Parts: sequence; structure tokens; C-alpha cells
Amino acid sequence: MTLSQQIQNIFDNGRSVSGITRELRALGICTREINILLDSYKRNPFALDDITFGVEIECYNVEREEIAQRLREAGVLTYVEGYNHTDYRDHFKVVTDGSLSGNNTAEVVSPILKGKKGLQTLEKVCKVLQEIGAKVNKSCGLHIHFGLANISFETYKNIFYNYAKLERIIDAFMPASRRNNIYCKGYTAFGHNIYELLDCTTSKEDIARLFADRNGDLDRYYKVNPIAYRRHNTIEFRQHSGTVEYKKMLNWIEFLKGLIAYSKENRIIEAASIEDLPFIDSRVKRFYKERTAALA
Repeated sequence: MTLSQQIQNIFDNGRSVSGITRELRALGICTREINILLDSYKRNPFALDDITFGVEIECYNVEREEIAQRLREAGVLTYVEGYNHTDYRDHFKVVTDGSLSGNNTAEVVSPILKGKKGLQTLEKVCKVLQEIGAKVNKSCGLHIHFGLANISFETYKNIFYNYAKLERIIDAFMPASRRNNIYCKGYTAFGHNIYELLDCTTSKEDIARLFADRNGDLDRYYKVNPIAYRRHNTIEFRQHSGTVEYKKMLNWIEFLKGLIAYSKENRIIEAASIEDLPFIDSRVKRFYKERTAALA
């Protein structure tokens, strides 16, 4: 294994800056070079080109066969399938979803996407959906998966912790229909106890069981899906309202990617507004400030 590969493994598996520093020193890397590596790591621990993602777009008003045909004509390989949870790497699928209302309902599910090329494909899909008249209503949602197969338990737990801390802020830039419904439940029922409960967990399975229903059955219908990891090695965010607009999807992806990166080392102590969030840039902050004002 090359030195570069050893360094990458340390950053991929590291739990803390101090631990990473010790391992880098053990490789004989000098302090100055370690500081340079750590600075880059802190600014962007999950680079856009390194993290995979998937998108589930719920909509209505266009027949599934037409969606698939028009996407293929635009150069996006797409097939109509029955409802399933299969992860693909080469094609989009258009499936049924019994939770949706309206005529000709559909869920357009992406394959595993990555980096700028993945975003460009998503933008093309949104353009086609808008051109053919796909619509959304209150029954529709947008679900985003991030591929995080090697994520540490501490980072995983911090993502749930930080999302709960930011729930009020996030709710404010979501429509009322997405602030708490049966398909994307929030954390208000747990009260302040949610943080203590999370801190009592010792594994990703513990977190899944923490959100089980009254019968003990695992429940995926939370704003952050607690069982997606055991099925797909992903973290799924379910709260966003249905949309076929690329701009909305892009800003949400960047918000969540920043949250994941921040959670690698940090917990939100307190945040009163979007301006207090340290993990998104001014452009994303401006977008969500405008959304918050529009939905007030």
C-alpha cells in the first residue's frame, strides 16, 4: 500500500483529529504536513466527488411509461418497474408508491450518483420532468440518500443529534405538510430526552431500535431514516417536500452534505437561526432564509 493510500485510510477511518494526528505521526509525516492535511480535512471531510448519493422524486400527472420514455430520449437510461428497494448503478427506475395521491402517481428513483456528473444528470432529469408536466402535491416528498458505508458510529449518532437540534430551523423552511407527518416523523415526541437517549446508544442498531414503534418493529418513517443504513449502507433524509425543481434539490443536497461533514467532529450546541449554522455557505443560507420568509 502506498503512503498516499495509508493516509487516505487514516482519514476514512479516523474518529477524532487527535487520533488522526497520532496515526499520521506514526507514518513519519512531519508536523507542518500534518497541519496542512488536517486543515483540508476540517474544511471538506466529505468531498463532493467522494460521496455518493441517490434521489427519490415523488410526483404525479404523467404516466410512468411516458416519464421513462422521455428520460431515455434525453439520454438518461430509465425503466418502469414495480415497487422495489433495489439499488442500481446504471439506470433510473420509475415505480409505484401507494402513499401518493393524484392522477398517474410515480416515484422516480435515481441510481447511485456521484459528484458533479451525478448532479448534472439530476438537473437533466428535473428539466425533463418539468417539460412533460410532472407535478407535486402535499402527499409527495423528496428523499435523499448518502452512501456512507464506512461512517463511524460517533459521526452517525451526531447526525441524528444535530438534525434534532436543528429541527425547528429546518421545519421553518419546509411546508407545514412536511414538519411532522406519518412518513417523516419528527423528534418532538421525545422532548429533550432525545439527546440523552441517543447518548445511551452504543451502535447503529441501537439507534434503529430507539425509533422502533410500540410493537418493537423497526420504523423508517422519520425525518432521518434510522434503518436505511442496515438496508443500503446509506443515510436517508426524508423530510423535504416534493419537488421537480433542481435548484431546491441542489440546495438541500448541499445543506445535508454540510451537516454530515460537520457531524464528523462536532455537535450543535445551540442555533437560533440559519445564520448560526457553521456548515453551509452564504449562498445556501440566503436560499433558506428566503424560503423561511416565504413559508412563515
